[in-house]
Amino acid sequence: MFMKSLVRALILGLALLPFASLADQGQVRNEQTSGDWYSAIFHINNTDKIRLSTREVSHGNSFLVLDIDSSGYKALLIQEKKGNEIGSVVSPNPIQLNCELRIDTYPVFYVNCSFNDNNTAAFLSFGQGLGTRFIDQMKSGSILRIRLNDGSQSYYDRYSLRGFTRSYNRGMSLMYGRGNGGGYYGGGNDSDYFR
Repeated sequence: MFMKSLVRALILGLALLPFASLADQGQVRNEQTSGDWYSAIFHINNTDKIRLSTREVSHGNSFLVLDIDSSGYKALLIQEKKGNEIGSVVSPNPIQLNCELRIDTYPVFYVNCSFNDNNTAAFLSFGQGLGTRFIDQMKSGSILRIRLNDGSQSYYDRYSLRGFTRSYNRGMSLMYGRGNGGGYYGGGNDSDYFR
């Protein structure tokens, strides 16, 4: 995975510094698989979010994540550290990178990304430019391709979108209550289907 390559490349160029965890690790509830995607409720920093992920939260070490709440969504690539990487930090401050995302043959999304890490994982956060059109394309697409450019070289990765729509719909149902007695955010019930 390119995150692993990126972490290694950045380690070569930057001094390792001790740094505390970026945030609460959070808890996952109601996790379920659909194709190559997982949906769950993610409780972090005293709030609940929908978490859609390319792998079960309890397995693997590189994965694409969408965290969704009432204010919108955040897209992340997460690379968990292992072995002697645990405890070392590439940079205590975010590093800005250029990212391109493309779903199948749809037009490319150009966004700024922010790379950061803590003691246990490296994070690539996608910035502005991924709106509802991006989610709609993920629902209808097959493959999400990512190109990351650090100014000197490019890194590539790809993720299957098989099961994304089902996971997305399940997550929305869990959070917003369609047919489940109100969901985690309350509101929403069977009357929603008759509006």
